[in-house]
Amino acid sequence: MSIGQWVTLRVSQRTFDRVLQHNSGNLMKKFLLTAFLATGINIVASLVSLAADAGVETAAESGLASLDILVIAPHPDDEVIGCGGVIIKADEAGRRVGIVVVTSGDGYPNWTAKIFEKDRENLKPADFKKVGTMRRQAAVDAATNLGVLKEDVMLLGYPDSKLAEVYQAADAEPVRQPYTEQSETYGKVIPDYHSATHGTPAPYVKSSVIGDLAEIIKTRKPREIYVTNTADTHKDHSTTGQFSMDAAKAANYGGPIYTYIVHGEVEPNLPQHRVALSPKQVARKRAAIIRYDSQLPNVTDHLDIYAARATEEEVFWIVESD
Repeated sequence: MSIGQWVTLRVSQRTFDRVLQHNSGNLMKKFLLTAFLATGINIVASLVSLAADAGVETAAESGLASLDILVIAPHPDDEVIGCGGVIIKADEAGRRVGIVVVTSGDGYPNWTAKIFEKDRENLKPADFKKVGTMRRQAAVDAATNLGVLKEDVMLLGYPDSKLAEVYQAADAEPVRQPYTEQSETYGKVIPDYHSATHGTPAPYVKSSVIGDLAEIIKTRKPREIYVTNTADTHKDHSTTGQFSMDAAKAANYGGPIYTYIVHGEVEPNLPQHRVALSPKQVARKRAAIIRYDSQLPNVTDHLDIYAARATEEEVFWIVESD
């Protein structure tokens, strides 16, 4: 039964009951007034039903709750290294956090060789894709362990180690990731964001990355955005920052953008946003970083240095949104 039919039925029943209950001289007048009101309600209900059939959704019906904080990371683990404390404090305060991971971390031959105990020259595209699946799952596990809802973890699946090339090539031809041999987003176990949202993967082109990020910003309406700084010396990190700035502009985002550094340093004279952490929060962040390594076979110490660097303060550099 449609919304319009249900409302019509309920109004008709109430109108009939009202007619039976009143037997004064004004019975007919009251009946006509009630019938008129019922007709008006029926028209409104029918319009609501037609809008629903046409695919028009309210924010509540879409199921996409707004976010207090959106963290954007180049690879699985960067979000915890750079913003683990922010995520933990948000969880403790009951604030809703969304996490976007731009790549699957599937372009690292040294890790892949260790995990499968192979020489680098013997690695196959399937090996890199399996590592990508492992790291995507690790990202979801790490996020949910820090209190982030699974549906608020968005994995874009763009090419690890090739983001700068995607940005510079614009939309001439999709960039091909040499390790996975992919030229579009993918994710068999955990679908990539574009496939999950639109039913098809996105090509490795500049407009796709900006489009996905802008769509997330528009639909989830974060109050704050945290992303890697464009001065980060890792190309994937700096390019993720640039993609995010472009997407924020495309989405007409007007809130604060806090940037973080994983590799390198930022000019000290830039405005800084400092987040103090308690010893318990620092311990929780370190455990979350180490948890990533524990989920990858034969890779047990890669993130130890970042866990050791976790201190009682996270520092971010403020970028004004256009």
